[in-house]
Amino acid sequence: MNLEPDSGRRASLSAQSADMSPDYIIIGAGSSGLLIANRLSDNSNTRVVLIKPGSDDRNNESVTDPLNRNDNAHSPIDLDFTAGKFVGGTSMINGLMYVRAAASDIDAWEQLGATWWNWNTLWPFYKDIERFTDPTREQVEAGAGVIREYYGRNGDVAVGFPSHLLTGSFSSTLAATWEALGVSVCQDVIGGKVEGYTVRPMIVDSESGLRASAATTFYYPIADRPNIKLLQGTATNLVWGEARGQKQKATGVRYLDTDGQAHTILLNQPSGEVILAAGALVTPIILEASGVGNLSLLTKLGIDIKVALPGVGENLQDQLDLTLSYTAKNATPANLRNWAETVAFASNHVRPDAIESIFRCQHDLIFEKKVAIGEITMTSSKTITSQY
Repeated sequence: MNLEPDSGRRASLSAQSADMSPDYIIIGAGSSGLLIANRLSDNSNTRVVLIKPGSDDRNNESVTDPLNRNDNAHSPIDLDFTAGKFVGGTSMINGLMYVRAAASDIDAWEQLGATWWNWNTLWPFYKDIERFTDPTREQVEAGAGVIREYYGRNGDVAVGFPSHLLTGSFSSTLAATWEALGVSVCQDVIGGKVEGYTVRPMIVDSESGLRASAATTFYYPIADRPNIKLLQGTATNLVWGEARGQKQKATGVRYLDTDGQAHTILLNQPSGEVILAAGALVTPIILEASGVGNLSLLTKLGIDIKVALPGVGENLQDQLDLTLSYTAKNATPANLRNWAETVAFASNHVRPDAIESIFRCQHDLIFEKKVAIGEITMTSSKTITSQY
């Protein structure tokens, strides 16, 4: 591995960074990063390095056992969850619910410019990655509704229902209650329609009862491959090679180890690649620190511009536990342009036309295609809980 301490002297590295010049450097070891690392390292001639700041929690029952999830609130684990710092990312501590988005939500990606990214083209890939276990009779009686042709059986990701569904015999009562309120029953949310009352499958191994995280699925089984290494560190910015016309080529990554010491790791060959899979929060930070982003913002910060891309770091829509209620004085479509101009003025980075196109797509999804925009989760153990 070509490692150059930024301090000018040779740094001591942990055993997990043994000599190996990588063909691919992957920043991040969450769901995307580990899947990519798994597939690339399947070729024994391809050398892969992952850089991730978080710990390996494969033996931490607070993470692996779904029943312990609520015990993590306000703990160090809870704080790490916000940024997905674990090996496995937020798949290590999320709600485990396995729900594909509404078909119209996926189709909207293509409408916004992501050619070929639509429900029909992604459908076979969804199924290829799944290893679904049919519900037992007891789980069906507890409300587990399945349309079998929706699922894949031979993939990596364990999908099924936990051994004990908390809905129990209460499910039929819940279904009848929601139907009385005008909310229909959705037998299986996997098929592109997510509206209605349902008992959802989960990313859980039906045999062990444990969380089927990205780490469990894609990393632990192949961690001993000689051509894959995981460096525990925090990526700070990309190393750039010689520009090819208007195109920039990343040839390495700078990162800080667990002691805060800086290092540089370089690709083995010009055909190698640096893959950014650091999540929605950290990826824009690394890009901007590397000179990819809004020209005016980076110039003010004294960062050398490599690629002027004003959308970097903008338009994040996080799922926070906040409730905003308001009544519009005028019809919503008439306000979209004004709202887009307001957002554009506040950010000073993205043009109002671009923001307006996103707003109009969202408006169409909510008011015309009637996609689900809220979630109520209920269980029937000692108490009944409800949350949006």
